[in-house]
Amino acid sequence: MFDSEEEKMEKFLKRFAIALDNPVIQKKMLSILNNSCTDVISTDIVSDKDSNKKNEKVDNEKLKELNKVHQDLLTARDQIFALKKELASLQEDKIELQGNLQASISEKKKNISLLVDLRNQCDSLQKKNRELLKQNNEYHSVTEEFEETLQYYKLYCSLPASTQKRFKTIINSKKPLYFLVSVSDKDNILALWDDIKYRIDDIDEKEIELLVKLMDYFLKLVNINFKTPVYELMLSETGKQFDEERHIRSTNCSKYQGKIERVLLPGIWNYNKQEAERKTIVEYT
Repeated sequence: MFDSEEEKMEKFLKRFAIALDNPVIQKKMLSILNNSCTDVISTDIVSDKDSNKKNEKVDNEKLKELNKVHQDLLTARDQIFALKKELASLQEDKIELQGNLQASISEKKKNISLLVDLRNQCDSLQKKNRELLKQNNEYHSVTEEFEETLQYYKLYCSLPASTQKRFKTIINSKKPLYFLVSVSDKDNILALWDDIKYRIDDIDEKEIELLVKLMDYFLKLVNINFKTPVYELMLSETGKQFDEERHIRSTNCSKYQGKIERVLLPGIWNYNKQEAERKTIVEYT
């Protein structure tokens, strides 16, 4: 019969134990073990060297990459510093420009304010100039009127002293201004006309003509107080038929009615009342 596997292993171990007791076999086995260990150690050393070389290569590549990254970081840092410096310069330029802009705006506002002041002054001067022109025109107008008044004042003063004396309670001829005030009063003119009427037979014809001329001017002065003329001498009555509403007969009239041949003293017509304030003294035969 054949041995089982266990039996075979048991027999092998017995023979192997007997063999180990043999010095020759022990020596041989030691030699084999020594050689095996040397090979294993040598293999491990070689393997470690290869691994170290490989690791060193990897480390060098990583170091190169790190150096490159470091260099890139340094470059980026320098760029950042340069950008910060440029940004600071730009910020200074911005502040300077803002200051210049603010100064320019302030100067512009100042110029605009000056321009507005100049325009206001110009408008004010133009207004004053218009007022001065108006005053000048009024002055010339008053001067012309007063010059005309002076002419009539001189004309009045050319009347005989006795005539002026008769009218001194009506017309003040001491000074031109007093004269102007007195002859601008409607009541004074009516009173003057009444005085001439009552003394018409005693007054020289040329003197009456002068007084009529003066009264015509006096009524123009009176009319200045109205928007439209109110009073006027009735100077166009010659040739008209006698009218009780407009005329008064002189003592030389020989009949009751007739055509007017001569006006001794013109009457005063009132346009507001549409009637003769003073009737014309006429003569007919």
